[in-house]
Amino acid sequence: MIKYVMLNINSILNNVRNYLADIFFCCYKIKNIVMTKEQYSVND
Repeated sequence: MIKYVMLNINSILNNVRNYLADIFFCCYKIKNIVMTKEQYSVND
C-alpha cells in the first residue's frame, strides 16, 4: 500500500515537473518572439 502511494506521488511530481517545464518553455518562446519583434520595430 505504501509502495503504491509512493509511486502515485512520484508520477504526480513527474507530471507537475513536465507541466512547469512546458509553461517555462512557452514563456521563453513568447519572450523571444516579443524581443525579436521589438528589435524589428527598432530597426524601422
